[in-house]
Amino acid sequence: MSMMDSMRMPSQTSQPPLDISAQLAKSKDNTELSQWVQSEYQRMKAARSKLQLSWYLNLAFYYGNQYVELLPSLQKLGVPKVPPYRVRLVSNRIKPIIRKEMARLTAQMPNASVIPASSEDEDLYAAYAGEALWESISTNKKVNMHFRRAIWWMCLTGTSFIKTWWDPQLLDKSGMQGDIQFAAVTPFHLYVPDLREEDLEEQPYILNVYTKPVAWASKFYGQEFKANSVAANEIISDAYLNIGTSDASTQDSVLCLELWAKPGAHRLLPEGGVVHVVGDQIVGRSAMYAHGMYPFTKFSHIPTGKFYAESVITDLIPLQREYNRTRSQITEAKNRTAKPQYVIAKGSVDMKKWTTEPGLGIEYRVGMPPPQPMPLQPLPAYVINELDRHIGDMEDISGQHEVSKGNAPPGVTAATAISFLQEQDDSLMSHTFASVEEGWESLAKQTLQLVVQFWDMQRSVKTIGADESFDVLQLAGSDIKNGVDIRMEGGSSLPTSKAARQALIMDMMKMQFIDPQEGLKMLDMGGINKIWQRIKIDEAQAQRENIRLKNSDPNAIMQAQQQKQQIEQAMMANQGQVPPGVPMDPQTGMPLMPPSVLPVNTWDNHEVHITTHNNFRKTQSFESLPEPIRAAFEEHVNSHLAAVNAAMEQIQAMQGGMPPGMEDPNATGAPVAGPPGNEMGAPPNG
Repeated sequence: MSMMDSMRMPSQTSQPPLDISAQLAKSKDNTELSQWVQSEYQRMKAARSKLQLSWYLNLAFYYGNQYVELLPSLQKLGVPKVPPYRVRLVSNRIKPIIRKEMARLTAQMPNASVIPASSEDEDLYAAYAGEALWESISTNKKVNMHFRRAIWWMCLTGTSFIKTWWDPQLLDKSGMQGDIQFAAVTPFHLYVPDLREEDLEEQPYILNVYTKPVAWASKFYGQEFKANSVAANEIISDAYLNIGTSDASTQDSVLCLELWAKPGAHRLLPEGGVVHVVGDQIVGRSAMYAHGMYPFTKFSHIPTGKFYAESVITDLIPLQREYNRTRSQITEAKNRTAKPQYVIAKGSVDMKKWTTEPGLGIEYRVGMPPPQPMPLQPLPAYVINELDRHIGDMEDISGQHEVSKGNAPPGVTAATAISFLQEQDDSLMSHTFASVEEGWESLAKQTLQLVVQFWDMQRSVKTIGADESFDVLQLAGSDIKNGVDIRMEGGSSLPTSKAARQALIMDMMKMQFIDPQEGLKMLDMGGINKIWQRIKIDEAQAQRENIRLKNSDPNAIMQAQQQKQQIEQAMMANQGQVPPGVPMDPQTGMPLMPPSVLPVNTWDNHEVHITTHNNFRKTQSFESLPEPIRAAFEEHVNSHLAAVNAAMEQIQAMQGGMPPGMEDPNATGAPVAGPPGNEMGAPPNG
């Protein structure tokens, strides 16, 4: 089995073998359908054979095999023979261009938000749950990793895909049956019938092709596959992946064809569906997913007006060839200068004694001219300058000028001008960034739709809320059925300058547009996190209180509130006197009220707690909580406010009879120390 297909092993178990009786498997309809799928594979493979050769050529130049050429007669790539003295220097300028493109496309992930179906509380909660669910799944399933793999293929070939499917055989982290899977799919493994149609969803059917070891297929499908086995590198040759050459005669794998069809694609598929063909047998048939989309998300690079987009390598290859040729010619001229050719009179020198040894003495016949080095003409200046022109043309084609590489052009010093030039380089890839955002939107929608279809019971979902606190939601598919309309913020995938962002934040902190503590959180600098961790101790404590209050028992809260109201009503009816039977506090002599759900501590930083609790109370998660819990939040915040007011009253009382030497040196009349519970002396934020 080839390395490529072994890496894709997990992504090809998307549809397990379904229950098909032996009679059905041998029916005439299944035979016809199997033959049609196999013939369509051969037809689509032949239709794009020329395009596939260009992908191989791009791969070769990326890996540094830059003297290969297309041999039309053999329909493959080869390296023409040249004399042994010919220099074939390779200065690979394509690989850093592709690496830079990948960095620009993966530096910033798009921001997602779910649009609620209506303003009803249920739909608002579904939108919040859908957004949190996508963040959780994309993190746990490492969608970013699959995205980076897909982007690598997109940059090299122009097109790539990510597959999103439901695997009923896997167990999720909570131990429940079935889970959502993601995997990058190369353009070599996906075929379409209409090469002129750009939109994947407009294709009548698509074919996902891969190879598996015969032993694996026999065990997985419960059948024997021998007669139609193929070479492991049937889809993509190992030689083009720069991992050596496989023995093409070794028939150790079986070809697997996975057809996804829309309604009407074939007379035997009037409602569409999924057909699995291994060898020449149909081993599984099932319906399409409920969302009706193909489980593949397409990412396109440079548009061509056709299904398969184009890579920037295609236009760089001629320039790379000329660049290598010029560099090789310069090297050959250097070699000739170091070891020039000699003009030797015939018979004047014993050529058998002529070697390249340094300091060698040459004997020649007296009366004959001594050997003389042949005069060499220096290379013209335009040959050397040609290298700079090639580099400039490559920068124009790739949109990666000096400013994109971190170097300011000569004479440009203004930050605004540099930012403008960077934006111009990025604007060349606007179509690619739009394809990335549309692809992420499709990924998220398919994921949420699969949850709605297959999560028939509640599952635990770990999320991080808007207040950066951890949370665990219990969700079923029905909870988010009105919250699957997820959108990606336009332009959110564009790369941003980290240095420019940090400079802007520092300026805003100096101008007091943002709080210094918020600025430290936003700086995203190495080493600053340790400082921030010490500063936000109070905030972290308040966030833990949010979680405790949010997960409290509403019935227990209501019972405590009712007891408190009964005591207060009994005291009012008894003209302020404590009625019999009410427990008393022996220290204060006051009625012993039911304890608060979350008491206020003397060491709390009340201002930070008030701000953190109020920030959470502005979120959609708080709005979906039961009324008793929301009332408990109100009571807790009021307790913090009462503590702040008590501290202020104490300060005002001290100001009237303050001992000498305790006054504020700035003559403001305020005490030097901050209020109790506010160790840092910070002003209230909320």
